[in-house]
Amino acid sequence: MSKPKTVGAFTYHPDGSIEGPAQYLEEKGNDTIEKINAGKNHVFNFGCRNPNADTVTLLLVALQTDYAGWLGMKGLVEK
Repeated sequence: MSKPKTVGAFTYHPDGSIEGPAQYLEEKGNDTIEKINAGKNHVFNFGCRNPNADTVTLLLVALQTDYAGWLGMKGLVEK
């Protein structure tokens, strides 16, 4: 991949680094990526059923989906 790819709030760079919301990445990002690597992320796994799926896009979609849930729950707790 020669240029960055972005889905929602997350960007995957050609060097393999991922950019996104700092607080989410600090609190939950590594855990989400570990679950993806372990085959335990349902969003990523579902996307992998498509033989033409782009794994970088799937990774970013899984992060964005988890981020949306995290952000929603954070908002509920803080109210």
